[in-house]
Amino acid sequence: MSEAKGKEQAVKTAEQVVKPADRSNVKTGSVVYMGPSIKNVMQEGTVFTNGYPEKVKAYLEAHPIAKELIVATSQMAAVKKELRDVNSARSIFYEKMKGEL
Repeated sequence: MSEAKGKEQAVKTAEQVVKPADRSNVKTGSVVYMGPSIKNVMQEGTVFTNGYPEKVKAYLEAHPIAKELIVATSQMAAVKKELRDVNSARSIFYEKMKGEL
């Protein structure tokens, strides 16, 4: 299997396996973007409180995988650990986001 096809399959598998992020506090609490920096949209580590600016909403609509890299601030440590595991779903999403930039 080619490397590109292997990565594509890994992303599909990750999308099926990953549990939806806890977004219960998106409108009322703080969340942080744990993905790669996106020029003129958001930087890695950007914290959002009480929703998103319009340009971020538009980006998330066009790139749904980015939503998996936005987590509650209370989950930051666990997600950082998960991102170091190259086989984790979030790590795969992170790499796919980097590839789209």
